[in-house]
Amino acid sequence: MSDTHRPSLVTLPVELVYHILDSLDILTILISFRNVCTRLNQIIDNYKRYQTCTKLDLTHEKLNEGKCYGLINGLRNNQTLTELHLRCKKIDDQQTCYLTDVLQKNITLTNLVLSNNRIGIVGAQALANLLIDNKILTTVDLGWNTIGCEGAFYIANALRSNNTLTVLHLEINYITNQGVQYLANALQNNITLKILILSNNNIANEGAQYLADMLKQNQTLRTLVLSENKIDSDGVKYLANALEMNKILMVLNLRLNRINSVGAQYLADVLVKNTTLIELYLGWNQINNQGAEYFIKTLSCNHTLRILHLGSNQIDCQRQQRLADALSKNQAK
Repeated sequence: MSDTHRPSLVTLPVELVYHILDSLDILTILISFRNVCTRLNQIIDNYKRYQTCTKLDLTHEKLNEGKCYGLINGLRNNQTLTELHLRCKKIDDQQTCYLTDVLQKNITLTNLVLSNNRIGIVGAQALANLLIDNKILTTVDLGWNTIGCEGAFYIANALRSNNTLTVLHLEINYITNQGVQYLANALQNNITLKILILSNNNIANEGAQYLADMLKQNQTLRTLVLSENKIDSDGVKYLANALEMNKILMVLNLRLNRINSVGAQYLADVLVKNTTLIELYLGWNQINNQGAEYFIKTLSCNHTLRILHLGSNQIDCQRQQRLADALSKNQAK
């Protein structure tokens, strides 16, 4: 048989191509079949499984370099995915740059998860450039990478003009106080971000002060997670002062810091006046019975706090029960 009559995937009847696609997963279709030729793209665009695939979760998928690039190339011109999870320890700066280039014209993806990878400063800059122009993404997860304070600088610049992002994960990124300053300055006038995760970033009291100054101005942020940092009671004082003015923040997470009963008093005192905070997490700190007493007293007049987590502190069973009883009255309302 001559080459001109040899069967080829690009010349097979549509029904046979669909039959082949039925035996493959979406990842294989993206890597091996997308952007091979115009005809295959047209067939795949009309293939029901492809049309209805809105979420691609490749968490812990064993992607080698070739598969990474093949996947990213397969995403070019994709108009079905709304969620892409690439938590796979393989994405580096170069691949991030390639991905952001592909996503520049995307009009459907709203949730991009790139946590637990090898993204550094260059990758952070590429993502920041994407966020400046992108009007679709609402959630970006960059947790557990290595963007550092310089990467945070680029992300912060993007937040000054981006008006669509509502959730940003930056935990475990070596951001430090300097990076927090960049982010806090940018967020003073940001009108869309509602959730910011900054856990485990070597943030101390200086960083807490920057965030407190931001909270005095910001009118959008609802959740701030600062767990596993180095904030002590002096840093908490800054945050408590901000909560006296801030009427927007609803969730504050300070678990696994260095807060003692003095810091507990600062927070308890401000909760007499603050009526918007509904969840406060202070587990794994250095708060003792006296600190618990401050909260017990506050809860007699604060009726909006629904969750107060003080586990793994230095509080005895009696006061834990009194705290639980006081909170149960709020939760019942």
